Amino acid sequence: MANFQYLEPSYEGLKMRKLSPAEYQLATDILYSAFIDIPLDNSINFVVKQDAKKASRLHFLMRYLVNTAYMKGEVIVNDANTACVLLHLPTRLTLIQRLKLFWWDLKLANTTIGWNRVPIILRRQRALRKFHPKEPHIHPLILGVVKAKQGRGIGMQLIREVLQDYSENKLPVIIETTTAENIRLYQKFGFRILKQTEELGYPLSYLQLDKVG
Repeated sequence: MANFQYLEPSYEGLKMRKLSPAEYQLATDILYSAFIDIPLDNSINFVVKQDAKKASRLHFLMRYLVNTAYMKGEVIVNDANTACVLLHLPTRLTLIQRLKLFWWDLKLANTTIGWNRVPIILRRQRALRKFHPKEPHIHPLILGVVKAKQGRGIGMQLIREVLQDYSENKLPVIIETTTAENIRLYQKFGFRILKQTEELGYPLSYLQLDKVG
């Protein structure tokens, strides 16, 4: 169902690879570089306490997201190591994984969020998940391109490679974005708009690809 004819110009990092847990630092650094200077109102900047320690708090958030992605799905980069996407897939966590995730949650609250802001963040996360389907689906949680390589279509190329890789998996794909430009790009891949809202304090659009392939 997805339309793969659209492709922004890009001449590097044309193939994807899945990272092992031992390579978590590479994914963390890519995502940190991608988001450290973004001023937009979005979930990343809302979760990270905005103070003098913002940079270190953001870096830990990216490490948290990468490590939890290993438990819930896949960590994928392009072959030039300039773009990274974290996928959450339908999976059942083991007891050990649940305990590890709880430990990471505690560290995230202490290191990045601040304990006094945890209830606000939990309410925000419940609101984010409200428009996700109840049935199993693929969720690209976050996509980032290193700062020096942004604006070259590398991120969209990585999404294209991921969709092709999962073309035999007949599950819907749900993605969120805050920009009109990204909406247009995802629509080129066959995504349709499910919901648009500003109830979180900034424009947020949910898009769905009914099935890959």
